Amino acid sequence: MSTLIDRGTIIQLDEFSFLLWTHGLVQSNELAKPYYQGKNDIRTHLKRKRFRGTDPIETVANDILKRTKMNWNGVESYKTMPVTIDFSKRLSGMGKQLEELGNKA
Repeated sequence: MSTLIDRGTIIQLDEFSFLLWTHGLVQSNELAKPYYQGKNDIRTHLKRKRFRGTDPIETVANDILKRTKMNWNGVESYKTMPVTIDFSKRLSGMGKQLEELGNKA
């Protein structure tokens, strides 16, 4: 069995770029045991690059992690992508469906 990587793991690539794992093992005092969402050991990460601002990478990563926990409409404890990106993808999909309907009721 392979080792699971912790959700929130950061690997800094350079002064402006880093990798962030938004999907992974969650360990917390609030949980009875470590939690891993889903059955597959799929290690996915986001590559982020800062073009502006001076916040430390840890602050930026923490903000991204907070936004991956904001969708309370599903049964998942967190999403891989921030809710702003996930929602915009869903909204564009609905827009395409509406275009296909045209003037049909």
